[in-house]
Amino acid sequence: MAQEVQFTPELAQKIRDRAGKGRRGGYRKLCAAATAVACLATALAVWNPDPSKLQNQVKQSAAALSDQKSKAIMQTALQPLQKAIPELSGYKLEMTGSTAGMITSFLREKDGVYANIAVNKQTGQLEVFKWSTGDGAQKQPPAHVAKEKAEQFLQAMLGERSAQYKQVAAGEIARPRSGYLDLDVPAIAVMYKQMKNGEAVPFSDVVIWVDGAGKVVSYGKVNAAEQATFTRLKEALPELNPDAVLSNKGFHSSGYSFLLTNADKEGNQALISMTGQGDAVTDYAVESAGGREEPVAWAPKTAAVEKADQFLQSMLGKERNQYRETGNAAIPTYMRYYNDIPVLEDNLYVAVDRSGRIRQYSRSDVAHDPALLPDPSSAVSRQSAEGVLAKNMKLRYIEQAVIKRYPQAGGKPEVRPMLDYTPTVAHLQIGVSRSLYWYIDAVTGKIHYGTGNNGMDYDRRGTHEPITLNAGKANQPVMVKTKEEAASLLANTVTSTSMQLREKL
Repeated sequence: MAQEVQFTPELAQKIRDRAGKGRRGGYRKLCAAATAVACLATALAVWNPDPSKLQNQVKQSAAALSDQKSKAIMQTALQPLQKAIPELSGYKLEMTGSTAGMITSFLREKDGVYANIAVNKQTGQLEVFKWSTGDGAQKQPPAHVAKEKAEQFLQAMLGERSAQYKQVAAGEIARPRSGYLDLDVPAIAVMYKQMKNGEAVPFSDVVIWVDGAGKVVSYGKVNAAEQATFTRLKEALPELNPDAVLSNKGFHSSGYSFLLTNADKEGNQALISMTGQGDAVTDYAVESAGGREEPVAWAPKTAAVEKADQFLQSMLGKERNQYRETGNAAIPTYMRYYNDIPVLEDNLYVAVDRSGRIRQYSRSDVAHDPALLPDPSSAVSRQSAEGVLAKNMKLRYIEQAVIKRYPQAGGKPEVRPMLDYTPTVAHLQIGVSRSLYWYIDAVTGKIHYGTGNNGMDYDRRGTHEPITLNAGKANQPVMVKTKEEAASLLANTVTSTSMQLREKL
């Protein structure tokens, strides 16, 4: 049985080029794929007529195929890396995750010696490489050594395409003030930009770190989608320097993070986070590159909202109309509304200083598609929902309920015992996050519970018979060698009619 099929990068590119020629060919392939799926479904139905089992088998088969495809993409992407660093060929590949735009994995030799890898799922290109070598190098390499090692690595990774890139800077790794380095080692960062007609292409960076042992321990490359998003960010932030240099690229659960040095004319650095393949900016912050961070004087609310609105219009386009300023914070804070209904936890804020510069921007990493939200017309009536709530209301005592938070300056909160109806609606009244305890599905009209149930099961607690132990000799160790001996020991030690012995390997 064939275990794996792998292609050389050249053959894989030819296959992609051939597959992209002609719509008619694409339609034929689509029809052929559909026929194959139909045949597979028919065959499964013959062997297993249960629809629920058939559906589970199809899902499992699809998941297995997806995992195999992700592993094949990862293995192909690793070939240039293993050529550049032959030592990594002996490391074990451990797949760790796959999203719509990114595949992640470990290359592990042993505990404490591993590499974190992120590959672009669409292009099959390595985007991030972070190597914890275990060497513990305590010093930086000489600059000329770092540049030479970085150049050799780039040629091995990109082949002929490496000629398009030019070294533009090299120096100590920049460290963010408000963030952290996922790989914090003494190293020299060597930065490159892609060149076109003798000019550097904005936001086309590659960064390579070389440690004191002369090993390349980090690699990051800006892809085309991220480059386009950086360009759009530049249009929204005129102060952003198009010649800013990428000092670090990392990845998180839903996208990539970047640290740009020389991000403006003052030489500040910018921290930026994007989702997916660079589809949207979720975080932006500017901070001084060195020295003490001075306190920021924020713009008055009216001026800040005006500037924030301009920025959001540029970044979000038509989607901007779905966000409303909440009005309850000094810094402009917005919540999404869809069908004129607030979408809890879909928030963003824009911090503007007195000079009119945007210093911070943060947007919730939203995973849902608003278009998939139910239509309000499908909701049960409010009276029906209130009836469901009333049926679930129960009494309870609160030993020390806070009646007044601060009755006077410097005074203590006023508390007293209280008889309370539950469930509480405090989180819904605030209107920022979903209820931590319960919610009513407006489509089904049924009440559901989230984390905990706020004491609503106080009269529904399950009970069981007491379990007694036949005490043996104190501190006397017992050893069993077979499952029969284990069953006998439990039978003679634990008294319970409801307990069953289960074997678990």
